[in-house]
Amino acid sequence: GGLTALVGVVGWLVERGVSLHVLDMGPGQLDVTSSQGKALLGMMAVFDGMEADRISESTKAGLAWCRANGLFCGGTPPLGRKPISTGR
Repeated sequence: GGLTALVGVVGWLVERGVSLHVLDMGPGQLDVTSSQGKALLGMMAVFDGMEADRISESTKAGLAWCRANGLFCGGTPPLGRKPISTGR
């Protein structure tokens, strides 16, 4: 996800001696070179990955349900398949 990429970029910058401070983080600023900043970025990356996995699992479950019920999700349905009604 996007946050995981951000963590990678921050790590790359820190390796090169760049100090990054996030100024808009509530009542204080976040220094991503401190132990607390690293921990917060790490937790945010974990939640970003978890959200991406959840979306993927939900999409796969929906597609499996469509297949199990003889429906086709997306594009032009093959001959003999019913498209899902969108209510439009």
